Amino acid sequence: MLRKKFFNLSITTMVVMLLNWTLTILLPYKGIPIFPYSNISVSEKKSIIISVLLNSGSYDSLLNMIFLVLVYLLSLNYLLSSFEAFYIVRFKSKLCFLKHNFMICTIFTLLFVFIKTLVGIICSSALFGQENLKHLSYYRIELVNSILPILFYLLNGLILISFNYIIGKKYSVIFIFLLNLFEYALIKLNIVTWIFIKDATKFSMFLSGKITYSIFISTIFRSILYIIIVSCLGNYLVCNKDNFINEKK
Repeated sequence: MLRKKFFNLSITTMVVMLLNWTLTILLPYKGIPIFPYSNISVSEKKSIIISVLLNSGSYDSLLNMIFLVLVYLLSLNYLLSSFEAFYIVRFKSKLCFLKHNFMICTIFTLLFVFIKTLVGIICSSALFGQENLKHLSYYRIELVNSILPILFYLLNGLILISFNYIIGKKYSVIFIFLLNLFEYALIKLNIVTWIFIKDATKFSMFLSGKITYSIFISTIFRSILYIIIVSCLGNYLVCNKDNFINEKK
């Protein structure tokens, strides 16, 4: 049953990513006659690709990321909601079951970002031409650009798993989604200059020259540290809770 759900979610995620790419990139930029002309330099082409496809950490890309977080959280919650009581009791303890959920979360996160990257590459090739993208090392750029989103989605997924047992599955997705919206509002209103979700766009900011290489690398290690902290804290809170949240809720 778990394999079937993974397959269904893969198809659904691909459809969502295609729609998202079409609405945010393909339709707004479909009329730009960039690459048929030889008088445009390589640096200008690369700059356009970065601004169009990576959005340079703009507010719009952050808002789009929040939408994808909602899709990710709903999908992960659906994936984790199918465990029946007879399956749960196979585990020796809450900690074992929690580790199992963490493993599923990690696998789904990798699948989710892989599909997102794959759709981006396919659509980008259709829009800009495969030879142009290859010449500008776009495929390597997309690959590296997937590192921080993986860590960001994984962080949200681990928080979701912990909150499922603390406040219940009915409210955990809503709470985390509203938390991301709140962070977005803070930076939109210039109240803060940094939020968790902004880390997911740091590579595009690095490519556009807004941050240095050392800041980009430190962001990766910082994201990994957050994941470790959330994992340990989640283990502690869940394992010290008296009873499981009813899995049928």
